[in-house]
Amino acid sequence: MPRTSSRTEAQEQLRAAQLEWLDRILSSLGITPTELARKSELVHTTLTGFIAGKRNRLLSSETINRIVAETGFPPPVAPLADPARGFREEEADPFRHQVGGAEEEEAIRALVGCRENADAWVLRTRALELAGYLPGDIVVLDLGIEAKAGDVVCAQIYDIQRMRADTIWRIYEPPYLVAASADPALRKPHRDDAAAIKGVVVGLVRPRRVA
Repeated sequence: MPRTSSRTEAQEQLRAAQLEWLDRILSSLGITPTELARKSELVHTTLTGFIAGKRNRLLSSETINRIVAETGFPPPVAPLADPARGFREEEADPFRHQVGGAEEEEAIRALVGCRENADAWVLRTRALELAGYLPGDIVVLDLGIEAKAGDVVCAQIYDIQRMRADTIWRIYEPPYLVAASADPALRKPHRDDAAAIKGVVVGLVRPRRVA
């Protein structure tokens, strides 16, 4: 039962992201769903049926690819995990203010508090170890600034087959997102046109390691 509930919630989150993405395209271009379907060489009811919820609970990868090719809009992604809800990601966890001691918490509050749109995460990945970011480090992510070459970023890779967007932490080297790791499994580069960069790492706090 928990697995079914989790999968249903993930589907609903992805559907919401797809609806928001579609609405943004239609509003920006000033066209109807039927017109967009025609321009993208889709069956004319594909998008109207999806919006109404009468068919196609999720847009297929083929449909999304055709719309991306026609409009140039990047594919939709699910939002970053909400720290307040306790969602977990594969490569990092939301900072809970229980990870480090008082000194670490004070540093995190200072780094986050001086920015309008920032939050803190605890890394679990080795993807950035050769760049000096280790599992257990607390990083501050600013969601309001544009990434530049060399920045450490948080990004989402859209995966229609798994009905989710995988959140990764990488170095931005246009046009790729790359790891700095000794682990071969993490070194596969990701093209930036297949990802959505959510924010730039602007701070690092390393809790004291206890032997």
